[in-house]
Amino acid sequence: MKLSKENIQFIDTYLQNHDVFYVDVRFEMIDHIASAVEEKMQNENIDFYDAFKNYMILNKNEILKQNKDTSSFSLTEFKRFFVFLLNPIAVIFAVIVYFGFNRINIQNSTISPFNFYSFFFLIVILIAVFQIIYFYFILKKRFYAIEKNGQILFVVYYLNMFLLNNYGNSDKPSLISITIVFFLLFSYSLFFVKEILKFRKQQLNYI
Repeated sequence: MKLSKENIQFIDTYLQNHDVFYVDVRFEMIDHIASAVEEKMQNENIDFYDAFKNYMILNKNEILKQNKDTSSFSLTEFKRFFVFLLNPIAVIFAVIVYFGFNRINIQNSTISPFNFYSFFFLIVILIAVFQIIYFYFILKKRFYAIEKNGQILFVVYYLNMFLLNNYGNSDKPSLISITIVFFLLFSYSLFFVKEILKFRKQQLNYI
């Protein structure tokens, strides 16, 4: 027995009232609860509200344990990002960047170290500002994966600054350092877009 949009909204409101702030976390809970309630309605031949009430009496505490602390550091999101670095598109991009910059001999170009810093700082700021505007001012919703991905962005930024500062005996970053920096920024951007698309798909299903 399929739940109606009103039933889904009822579950969503219930979870919001129990401090499940993050939309993507609520989506996962809704999916779990909806499946269990549908099965209960079918097996016991009862309506939605009775099935929901009976299910939550037994499973409320277990369900709400899945809620995320708003201040928590997400090691899971970092692991997901580092696995994503093996994405074929990102790897191919890194290879193209390496051979492309090698061909134009970027190390001997007139680009100054200051311009390298400014460029990467600007990219990081633009990504961070887009995240804030998109989720806090346009959607006006909190998305756990994206908030925790912001932590990844700053780790990527500081790692990039370390690589760009690691000149050795040269006054310019090495080709390997520049390639890694571009690879990390491109991979993060790709990862962020993937999370947005995942979020939008879930939103269409439940809201």
